[in-house]
Amino acid sequence: MRAIGNEALNQNNIDLLMLAHSIRMGPQFGFLISGLSLLVVGAILIGVAVWKSGTLPKWGGILLAIGLALFFPLLPLVRVVDGLLTGVGGMWVALSILLLTRTEN
Repeated sequence: MRAIGNEALNQNNIDLLMLAHSIRMGPQFGFLISGLSLLVVGAILIGVAVWKSGTLPKWGGILLAIGLALFFPLLPLVRVVDGLLTGVGGMWVALSILLLTRTEN
């Protein structure tokens, strides 16, 4: 993509940008959307499992699920927000699991 953009600038040819568009929105876009849809389903299942567990922090699971569900690699601002939510929620759930296993032993 970067090479196409640089070449479009060097040649002053805007038609090359259509090549970049066809690469980005080609058949792989269907795989991206289906993969992200499965990630959303998995995130919802994680949130439900943590909520119903009774031992794990409910809001940590919700933050983790929302962060995973918001993952969309094409939007930079959303990537920052989903990374923060996933990180905070994941660490919260992971630390509580670690503490639970230490108290059981």
